[in-house]
Amino acid sequence: MSSRRNSLFAIPLVLAVGCSSNNSNTLAPEAQTLIGVAPADFMAAGSCGTTVQRYVGTLRDVTGSDKISLTGVSSAPFVVGSSPPTPCDKSVVFSNVIAAHAYEVALDGYDRSDVDRLPNSSPSVMFAGSQYVAPRWTAECHGWTDADGGFQPGLAYANVTVILRDCTELGVSNR
Repeated sequence: MSSRRNSLFAIPLVLAVGCSSNNSNTLAPEAQTLIGVAPADFMAAGSCGTTVQRYVGTLRDVTGSDKISLTGVSSAPFVVGSSPPTPCDKSVVFSNVIAAHAYEVALDGYDRSDVDRLPNSSPSVMFAGSQYVAPRWTAECHGWTDADGGFQPGLAYANVTVILRDCTELGVSNR
């Protein structure tokens, strides 16, 4: 009976040890198809925390638009969603993404940290209290730039996080 009790004790111990991992690069079966942006790719040098406090990213699906053409999919660009106001040094990742679709991210930068959404307002319209706050800077992130200097969207791949790294700068006078 003692050996049976020891073997029953070993099963939960093995399961607990087998489920833990400290390797953040390991792909898990529940991996998602994601599109992201990182401040290192769009934040103007020295602007984070000094001028830009928060930003909002808005993901657009541009599959089938004039930027990219695929047979049998949406032909008009549309907004997938917007991030909450995000500190200027943090990345944003979007999860409502479909593999083989093309995406771009529009960025709105704010010079204050108290911006937020009002209930039932557009996800990309910010307020401080009940007062509307316009973005001070804008930028965009794309997949790549072609030989003619044209921005091309990023393509989503199944179970992969694609970071759109070809961006204009946020935090410089562009408005």
